[in-house]
Amino acid sequence: MGEEFQKADEYLQKHRILELFSDLCASVCFHKPGDVRGFLLQELQLREREGASAGNFEDAEIKAVFNLADLMQMGVISEVQARKALLSLANSQKQKEDVEAVGQFHNKIGCMPSDPASDSKMCT
Repeated sequence: MGEEFQKADEYLQKHRILELFSDLCASVCFHKPGDVRGFLLQELQLREREGASAGNFEDAEIKAVFNLADLMQMGVISEVQARKALLSLANSQKQKEDVEAVGQFHNKIGCMPSDPASDSKMCT
């Protein structure tokens, strides 16, 4: 039985099934569609057409996370806040890789320092 379980686990990992289900569940919770089955069918068709790129964050998700992090409603949050918020929102490996890529991009171009005495940077 242990060998069969291992084969099943390897299959799930190879095809990223758990990641797919996690991403689909998060999408259902975020959008709260009236027709869940139809919504899931659309999401699967989107992923079939667009492949891994279908795992990108949606504008509404980013705005919601930004507004939660911007408690003072100043229109800016620190790079650390942005990365933590997006990582908490990430449900797929693609999204996690996208968050890391943004961090690497900001390291290359630099963000406006929020406080010259600290390592924290502000990004808009």
